[in-house]
Amino acid sequence: MPFTYDRLAAASLSPDHGPAGGNTSVTITGTGFVPGLTSVTIGGVAIPAGLVAVNTIGTTATFTTPAHAPAGVLVTVTTPLGGTSNPLGYLYEPVALPGTSCVITGINPATGLDAATVTVLANVGINTQLVPSLFSVLVGSSTAGQPTQVTPLAGGFLEVSTSVPVAVGTTAVSYRLAPQRAGVYSPVTGAQIPCTAITPIQAAAGAYHPLAPYRVLDTRSGRGASQPIGPGGTLTIRVRGVGGVPALGQPLGKGVATVMLNVTTTDSSQVGYLTIYPGGTRPNASSINFPARSTVANLVAAAVASDGTVSIYNGSTGVTDVVADIQGYFSDGPTVAPGSFVPLSPARVLDTATGTGAPKAAVQSRKSITVKVTGVGGVPSTNVAAVTLNMIVAQATGLGYITVYPSDPKPFVSSLNFYKGDTDANLVIVPVAPDGTVTIYNGSTGSARLIADVSGYFRGGTAVLDGEFVPVSPGRILDTRVGNNVNGKVAAHSAIAPTVLGRNRIPAIGVSAIVSNLTVTSTVGPGFITAYPGNPLPLASNLNFVAHRDRPNAVIGRVGTDGKIRLYNGAAGPVDLVMDVSGYFINNPAR
Repeated sequence: MPFTYDRLAAASLSPDHGPAGGNTSVTITGTGFVPGLTSVTIGGVAIPAGLVAVNTIGTTATFTTPAHAPAGVLVTVTTPLGGTSNPLGYLYEPVALPGTSCVITGINPATGLDAATVTVLANVGINTQLVPSLFSVLVGSSTAGQPTQVTPLAGGFLEVSTSVPVAVGTTAVSYRLAPQRAGVYSPVTGAQIPCTAITPIQAAAGAYHPLAPYRVLDTRSGRGASQPIGPGGTLTIRVRGVGGVPALGQPLGKGVATVMLNVTTTDSSQVGYLTIYPGGTRPNASSINFPARSTVANLVAAAVASDGTVSIYNGSTGVTDVVADIQGYFSDGPTVAPGSFVPLSPARVLDTATGTGAPKAAVQSRKSITVKVTGVGGVPSTNVAAVTLNMIVAQATGLGYITVYPSDPKPFVSSLNFYKGDTDANLVIVPVAPDGTVTIYNGSTGSARLIADVSGYFRGGTAVLDGEFVPVSPGRILDTRVGNNVNGKVAAHSAIAPTVLGRNRIPAIGVSAIVSNLTVTSTVGPGFITAYPGNPLPLASNLNFVAHRDRPNAVIGRVGTDGKIRLYNGAAGPVDLVMDVSGYFINNPAR
């Protein structure tokens, strides 16, 4: 009597996720599989029967995954008589994703509650695929914090991370996923997730350490390199072990993952750009854009290579001198705590000339665009408080400014000032709206091409630990033109000391540094501005300018013990200064 097989059905597969590069052995468990006659389709790619191993009783089918772009995909089994099975889900990971976990990350002194970061990577079923849902963390039967809007990936995978307040002593949480679309969609309740306390390494990882500015590179004087960078050339400089940055060999949490560099190009013979990156494959991104025969500065969040260096590529057809001043660094280690910084290799998330991240069209005068910044460029889909963007304006048909902000109403601040025909760049650290977007407003008299490269993000949730970042809605805390904080121009070769604590939602105590955009205006000659916490004045600059040109630059300014930041005018004439703040770093008072 011939052997007969059960009805074709696919019940599960293991593992149900793996790297985008493929080469993962996956076993499907079910019924009705036929040895030598069973094929598998994964993400639209057919695996022929000759490459699928089926056991003798037809209950398992094993195959090796092909490479695929990071995504959730469907997996089906096909036999000659049984047809095609029901689909199962498989997740191609861009990187090794964290598993499901709950980490208690510290007590919020304002509420007395613990902060818990809950991460879930789970297959919640094909019937929820691509359906907008509300994800809630449960402590017992009560909801902790606010629900998070999520959309499971194709294949029914849920990938979400969120930080919520929980009572001190919480030992476990669960979750509930509630589909928000009409139809036959069932809520999903997850199993209990044990909570563990944050480790000392995790508490330190991703924390910012502001330093007094230190010049690590000046190709003009031979500091760090003996000559300018040639056309298409790359210069590698050591940043670990200099200027207060920890040396190699430090334990996790005590080392450095990212340095904040204020980088200046000068004496450039041709128009071009610099890309600053940790070595290896150079990304399609720019850190500074400059015209010929100019001096231009920009703040850069530079991920550090394993040998303690960063690389600087000159993307012009001429030589250029480069100056770099260390401003501070972010600790290395596994980042979990809210407000911790996660560096990324720069990635382009917006270019209105190519249709990347927005419609393929210049942004018109007095108009705005909304750009998705989560789930792209290495930024996760959830639990993101703010992103670091290098904003670039090109092909401008009028002078003006752009404002980058989370959502309306638009604040009275500027993120980048520019002139007709220029290509200008500036680093922006901007809070993210609840839907994972930022808004960019063109406040110029003409249209402009807008470009944005993401280089890192700050984890969401309530930050409570030293060195973690707290975003605030952008606001103006200094404008010498109208007497905001300091009245009157900054005289030549002199400094002002505006109070920055206790203004625009910046606390009066417990702050180590602020994140701001500093703009110089009303200039009558060339010069520079240096931001520093207190005397002595360091050999460094944050902003370089020429006569009759407004110039902005991002500044992460270390705050002095008196709650002020010093701003020195290194020009031979007076200038006006404007400072817009977008966040701060925590420095808990000693107990």
